[in-house]
Amino acid sequence: MLRYRPSLLTLAFRFALPFGVLFAAAAAVSSAQPAGPGGPPQGGAIAGRVVDAATGAPIGFATVALYQAPDTAFVTGTVTGDDGAFLIERLRPGTYEVRVSFVGYASRSIGDVAVRPGPPVALGDVRLEEAAAQLDETEVTAQRELVEQQADRTVYNVANQPVSTGGSALETLQTLPSIEVDTDGNLALRGNQNVAVHINGRPVPVRGAFLAGMLRQIPATNVERIEVIPNPSARHEADEMGGIINIVLKQGTSRGLSGGFTLGGGSAPAGEASGNVSYQQGRFDGTASYGLRYDDFDMVAFSDRTVFDSTGTSGTRSLQDFSATNGFLSHLFNGTLDYTLRPGLFATLNGSLSARFGDTDNFSTVDVAPTGGSATGREVQITDGGHDGTNADVSLGLRREFAPQTHTLSAEARFTRNWDEDDDAFTFRSLDLDDPASSDSSFSRNLVAYTTHEGYFQTDYVRPLGRGRFEAGGKGTVRRQDNDLLFEDLIDGEYTTNPDRTNRFVLDEHVYAGYLQAAHPVGPVEVQLGLRAEAFSRDYALTAAEQEDTGAIALRLDLFPSAFVSYTYGEGSLVKASYSRRINRPRHFMLNPFTTFEDQFNIRRGNPDLLPEFTDAFELTLQYRYFLTLTPFYRRTTDPIRQRLTVGEDGVSVFSFQNFDEDESYGADLTLALALPGNRLRGFLSGSAFRSVTDGGSIESGLAADALGWNVRGNVQANLRRGTDLQLFAFYRAPLDVPDGRISGFGVATLGLSQKLLNDRATVSLRVNDVLSTSRFQWRTEDETRNYTFFGERNPDLQQVNLTFTYTFGQQPRRRPPPRPQEQPQQDGGFGF
Repeated sequence: MLRYRPSLLTLAFRFALPFGVLFAAAAAVSSAQPAGPGGPPQGGAIAGRVVDAATGAPIGFATVALYQAPDTAFVTGTVTGDDGAFLIERLRPGTYEVRVSFVGYASRSIGDVAVRPGPPVALGDVRLEEAAAQLDETEVTAQRELVEQQADRTVYNVANQPVSTGGSALETLQTLPSIEVDTDGNLALRGNQNVAVHINGRPVPVRGAFLAGMLRQIPATNVERIEVIPNPSARHEADEMGGIINIVLKQGTSRGLSGGFTLGGGSAPAGEASGNVSYQQGRFDGTASYGLRYDDFDMVAFSDRTVFDSTGTSGTRSLQDFSATNGFLSHLFNGTLDYTLRPGLFATLNGSLSARFGDTDNFSTVDVAPTGGSATGREVQITDGGHDGTNADVSLGLRREFAPQTHTLSAEARFTRNWDEDDDAFTFRSLDLDDPASSDSSFSRNLVAYTTHEGYFQTDYVRPLGRGRFEAGGKGTVRRQDNDLLFEDLIDGEYTTNPDRTNRFVLDEHVYAGYLQAAHPVGPVEVQLGLRAEAFSRDYALTAAEQEDTGAIALRLDLFPSAFVSYTYGEGSLVKASYSRRINRPRHFMLNPFTTFEDQFNIRRGNPDLLPEFTDAFELTLQYRYFLTLTPFYRRTTDPIRQRLTVGEDGVSVFSFQNFDEDESYGADLTLALALPGNRLRGFLSGSAFRSVTDGGSIESGLAADALGWNVRGNVQANLRRGTDLQLFAFYRAPLDVPDGRISGFGVATLGLSQKLLNDRATVSLRVNDVLSTSRFQWRTEDETRNYTFFGERNPDLQQVNLTFTYTFGQQPRRRPPPRPQEQPQQDGGFGF
């Protein structure tokens, strides 16, 4: 039975409380500043726009640094937006020097800029000239830092990492602080798996195994940077509770024609062949890339289940051995076309098409024995599976810049179709170990077609408001997910439909959203407040022989406030506090009530009565000179969705989902970044510790979990000599308590070596993954009420050696990023470099 969510009065109180606290803090800081005769001092500001000297095209993400004249002491800085514009505020009266730089262009300095209280000093268009096509030694060493702090996100510049070259985007994510990737490819941010993944600022419409498969298709060599947004603002969708991971692909072009290709192979075996070509001329800017990947990976597992009788002294023990061999071939094509229709009006067409083909062979044996005795029976299951899928995505965006430093209107329409098909053939054998002649065999097969259609239309409007900024936008999303399962048994030489295992589950969802967001300085503090409203409806239909079910949630409105306060007090030093309210709506596989069989002893069943979970998240970021970043956080979740494992008297494990009562989690991330002069040695050491208390007393008396978890990782890259880099990455996650059980620790270490050749146009990279073969882990579940114990172990066999060769031609990429309505960086006066 669905329950009604908090009242509007409760929501209003939750909305007003954090805003009141943050406003009070900002006002206190502001009132502490000395006031002049006419009230608080009004600082000066500098505004301008960085453009290409040859074409006049804006240059996004250029670095603007401000120095005090005449002693040239660094004061502050910022980065330009997509439109090339920048604004540096709250400056003391005086004379400054402005230095502007961007990779691929010659830097430019503007001296004797006199700043006085009042309107910003307008520098107009700051034109940068193209640098030489060949990067010299000085430019090579002046590379971007590994980690950058921006207003609402942390940016990791991961291009050309030796430890991920030859791998996939999924393996690149594994090397970053706070992000965890388990052996099945599931992502978690600070232990929360409800993480939204974006590619180039656009949400990926699939989750779970389908998302992992898509990320494995993207070569690591195509990834430019990864942006982590742990506490999204109101401009982002509310159903991104655990945060956002935005993967930005290399799509830049230079004047004229440029491109490159990559060839690689590994011992799994694995192989990669990819290439890209770009062309920019006048108003036209296009790029296209193609990637071919083959991955082969194995996995072995073991489980031990014991189900006791009512006395708890005797029962049945089941010992299962499981092995899987997986091979996947994938093709991925991406294309982007930017065209300037006229000055101030830009159009962007994006498209991608991917196809994947895979085979999975599973072998499982289960020995059944009385407790304390020898096995009397054996169950064998052999699975020969094929997995195919395609994904097509197309979007069209328009961006209107009415005038520099005024307002911008953008619109985007997007449609995505994802299709996956699993075709599995099963062989079941039941053996009586005391009488082998009485063995019995059966054969069956299934065909599962899973299709997702999603379309949306979105508009965003941004306008300066005095010394601040105002934003507003809307988005409408329509999504259909269709899961069609046909199961057949071989009877008398013919395959016949098994109605007990055949079903179709269709889920339709509609989300209509609007948001308002404003930012404004209060003294030396930047304050940003936002409110998002989302109207959501859902209906589903299950069709099966003996289990037909329908359900719906009528259109309902939820409010999601957000607030950010930031204070920058020096180069690479800031204090930032944030609050947001988010929602996690149950996914397709969580709701489907039909029972699906992984094997005879492991079944899954969804719960159509699941409620969405709401989370109030608070976070504080303390950064000192890029070197030290400490981020304490606190989250409170109502109706948290948790997976439950129960074991029946027949020894069969049932995985399902339930709403627990409440979950409170808190902890902190600590990152230490290191960079020696000349970048001969750089890297980071990070760790996370958290406590999560989950209460499920309304489900079962005493059902709860009090988990204390921590993890640590390090990533160090050393420049051995010009063009030669050695990199080491290591990760360890400590054991963790979960409802009904405990998961053991897990670790992995990867070593990479790269060498540049042919005047830095080519790179040869060697990577050794899971050097110490430590990726196996265990889990244990016990339930005294139901009298069962469950122990399992998995070894994903991640160890692999990979060799990759990359070559580029043409000029170095420096194309401005295309307009991304959802991912525009917020300029807060910080200096992210």
